[in-house]
Amino acid sequence: MTPLLRLYARLRRRQLARQSPETVQRRVLRRLIRRAAHTRFGRDHGFARIRDIHEFQRAVPLRRYEDFLVKEGVGAGAAAVLAALLTNTDGRQLLAAIERVYEEIYGLEQAPDGA
Repeated sequence: MTPLLRLYARLRRRQLARQSPETVQRRVLRRLIRRAAHTRFGRDHGFARIRDIHEFQRAVPLRRYEDFLVKEGVGAGAAAVLAALLTNTDGRQLLAAIERVYEEIYGLEQAPDGA
């Protein structure tokens, strides 16, 4: 490590040691919420109105991963196709993955007509 980098690291450690973790986390949360306010998720959850952690927790309840899947239209099938492609499956496995997604979403044994 160069002397200049060592000096920077020492100064940065001192700076971080003086900061309150709670204050830093609050600042980071506000910045993330501001950045995401114009996304679909941010609009759906009212990020533009969120000012603190308690408002965030009320607006964004805990959920499972599956709850974030798109539940309508092409999005549901696209999620299954993407999952299948990322796991390097063949055509039969891809079809089975799509059928599982439809079954989970629509509660059907098979995809609805025209889907």
